Amino acid sequence: MEKEYLDKLWEIRGNYWEEVGEGWVDCKTCGTQPRAWRFDNGCFAKCICYPVYNSGPVQVESIMSHVHRHGGSCATYEHDKLRVTWNKFAKDGIERNMLPQGLW
Repeated sequence: MEKEYLDKLWEIRGNYWEEVGEGWVDCKTCGTQPRAWRFDNGCFAKCICYPVYNSGPVQVESIMSHVHRHGGSCATYEHDKLRVTWNKFAKDGIERNMLPQGLW
């Protein structure tokens, strides 16, 4: 798909979905790279397969949740976890959008 067309599809989904860089695997269904939405209480990744009001197939613990659970420290936070988790989804198709209790 052409970038201009994809940008219009993403515009409908909201301007908070950011383009990702290198190292992200394309979705095996639509063949496009995902976009990421990172905010205080969540980190999501989805491709255009998912509709506007769907957070997508991949969710990981936010940095604020990690800091809260680790006494104010972010030293062990995995900044690349969203990309790694997306790449697993892109290969096996298993959605990972439900976080365990205590990880918000």
